[in-house]
Amino acid sequence: MLSRKVATQLKEIETPFYLYDINLLRQTLESVVYESNKYNYKVHYAIKANNDDYLLSIIKEYGIGIDCASGNEVRKAIESGFDPKTVVYAGVGKRDKEIRYAIEQDILAINCESIEELQVVNQIAGELGKKADIGLRVNPDIDPKTNRCIDTGQADSKFGIAYEEILENVELIKSLENINIIGIHIHIGSQIRELHVFENMCNKANAIVEKLESLGFSFRIVDVGGGLGINYDVATNTTWYGTEIEGRQFENVAPSERYDESTSEIAKVMAKVINILPFAEASPKKIHYLLDQYSGVVGDFLLPATSKKAEKDFFSGNFTIDPATSNKISSDFYKEYDKAQYAKSSGDEVAKYQVRYLNKVKSTVSDLYKEKSAIQNSDLKGVEKLQQTRVIQILINQTFKTAMADYEAYTKAFETTSAIENEDYRYIESVRMVRGAESALKEYNEKVYEKYSLVAKSGISYDDLYYYYFVHKDLEGDKDKQGNTIAGSKSKKAVSLVNSLKISKNQKLLLLAASGYSVGDKATKVSLARYITSLKATRDEKAALAELCGYKVVNGTILLSAIK
Repeated sequence: MLSRKVATQLKEIETPFYLYDINLLRQTLESVVYESNKYNYKVHYAIKANNDDYLLSIIKEYGIGIDCASGNEVRKAIESGFDPKTVVYAGVGKRDKEIRYAIEQDILAINCESIEELQVVNQIAGELGKKADIGLRVNPDIDPKTNRCIDTGQADSKFGIAYEEILENVELIKSLENINIIGIHIHIGSQIRELHVFENMCNKANAIVEKLESLGFSFRIVDVGGGLGINYDVATNTTWYGTEIEGRQFENVAPSERYDESTSEIAKVMAKVINILPFAEASPKKIHYLLDQYSGVVGDFLLPATSKKAEKDFFSGNFTIDPATSNKISSDFYKEYDKAQYAKSSGDEVAKYQVRYLNKVKSTVSDLYKEKSAIQNSDLKGVEKLQQTRVIQILINQTFKTAMADYEAYTKAFETTSAIENEDYRYIESVRMVRGAESALKEYNEKVYEKYSLVAKSGISYDDLYYYYFVHKDLEGDKDKQGNTIAGSKSKKAVSLVNSLKISKNQKLLLLAASGYSVGDKATKVSLARYITSLKATRDEKAALAELCGYKVVNGTILLSAIK
């Protein structure tokens, strides 16, 4: 349901337009990735469904592959930044130039629809000096129990190679030197509402793979497809898999009173609201069913948890969500992200920094999803993959959780730093206020952080190092009347800056030396070298710190004899 604010804004937009629920998209993607990882499956998004650039950028974050039905769709996937090794090109009527492009991009597989297409791909691959990875689209001759117009898996369908035809041409297929047959592809249709059809398809696929491998083929991919049907029969009291939504016990019950212990309170409330309208007759049972079908994983948890039955059930009454499967925290994050994006586009100054912070979180999460994808595509056993991807998912959720916990604090920090004109300084100062000086330095520049983390081994606080770094980086030498820099003027300012810090004499010398300044005569330099050697740090850390201060180090030892 749209908020009043959003609904008001939409009234100002010229129709027609598309409105996407990004939170629901992310919930769906997270659920798909998690469930598919359990069984070592790889899901590919059919780009023909929607090729909006923003939606594709989100889908890409989750490591999902792309299924293409045309050459332009292949090009769109590649240009949108998807790894070519996650792109599959299927569909009839492929043109030579489209096949050529797909081979040049080294995509995961071209699913071939006929023996003739195999020969064409082989010829083009040879011209390019490449070997193309191929999937054999096999027609399994299965009745998908759907409309004949969207049936793609029966013998009289125009799609795929008949299984018998493959058997007749085994030697011909093997003779094609410029292709690698890496798998089979089976697609039986769309709007399929009987689950046993998919069971039949999987059994048939297993039998085909077993037979073809016995004839010398070696497959690493079994690509199956077919669309689950959307229920359009709620009005006829039928679920998408053919059972009744409302049993016979409700035959003589008013629609508004058709509910039982398993019906959610949300559905009951919605029914009451709808039934206020003239001529409306809403059934809580049917509303619950629709909510359950279209609310994703959140609905799977939420609806049962709000029913009367849940109140009686100990587990549901003490309802907890596994941190590895929960979508709520990511949903909360992206709600704030979308809100901040909208505020930023409206000119909100603070929102600009909110988005910057949230984008960094998104980047971190994106890297974690890439790790999940790498594990998914590894040679690990299924159980190991499940365990490792689960750990990554927990890290993802923890990242979101930490971000949301800090979000309000960051917002306040952004508001209080409005006097700082430099955007980078303002952002980093906000980070310091929330997470401390060490985190701020690390956020600002990894190399700067590495340098000052060595200096910190002397006991100088990160607060002092933070202050010193940002003041020192803007120091400039004084100029004479001719505009030339006066020798030693910058170093004097640096010494004055260091002396303003409440740190020991040795720490001051160390900080100056690490910044590239001379610390005095030979005796002073020797004294500083011995101070570095005395620090509570590892041999390698001491050596790195000494080199930073300009000393010659051999095998971890400062050469005092080289000091001048």
